[in-house]
Amino acid sequence: MKLEKDIPNENLCPNTPARDGLADAWHQRRVLIRRELRRHQINDSALRVAEIILDMSLGQGLERVVIPNLDCFSELTGIGRPHVSEAISALREMRILRVSSVDGAPTYQIREDPDSDGLSPFNWRVQPRMTLREMERAVDTIREWNRLPPLPHGRNLGAIANFKNRPVNKKTRAAVPKNGIPVGTRNGLPEEQIRLF
Repeated sequence: MKLEKDIPNENLCPNTPARDGLADAWHQRRVLIRRELRRHQINDSALRVAEIILDMSLGQGLERVVIPNLDCFSELTGIGRPHVSEAISALREMRILRVSSVDGAPTYQIREDPDSDGLSPFNWRVQPRMTLREMERAVDTIREWNRLPPLPHGRNLGAIANFKNRPVNKKTRAAVPKNGIPVGTRNGLPEEQIRLF
C-alpha cells in the first residue's frame, strides 16, 4: 500500500493544498467573507451576486475576477439583468464590492477593509442581522444536538446559512396599543394572512 508521502508531487492536482501552501489561507478568507455576507442585511439578489464574485475570485485563488458582462451573472444566478445591475449598485453603496476596469472589462472584488471599531471584521456600510455571539450559540446548539464535540473558543465559523430573519427594530411595550391588538392585525392574525384566505 502506497502512503501519501510516496506519491510524487507531479501527480497532484495543481490546486491541492500539498502543492499550494496558500490554498488554506484563500479558503479561510472565503469562509470568513461568506459568513459575514450571510450575517448582514443584504437582499437575496445582492447576496447571490456577491457569492458568485466570491467563488469566482477567492475560490479560484484570485484577488479579483473579470466578468465581462451582466449576462454571465444572469446565467450563474438566475437573476434578470436589471436586477443584477441593481444588486451590483447596492453592493457598491454598502462598500462590499469594489468595481474597476482592466483593459475595458469590469473587474470585481469583495472588499476586505478592516473595521476600525472592531465589532466586525470588515468596514461595510450595512447593518448585521445577528451578532457573532448569536451565530456562535446557534452553531453550538446544532453541534450539541448532533452529538458533535464543541468547537474551540475563538474559532473561525464556517459558512453558515442565516435562518433568522428578524426585523431591524425590536418592538417595545410602548409599540403595543392600549387595546392589546398590534397594529396591522385582525383577530390575532397579520393582515397579510387575512388577505390570503
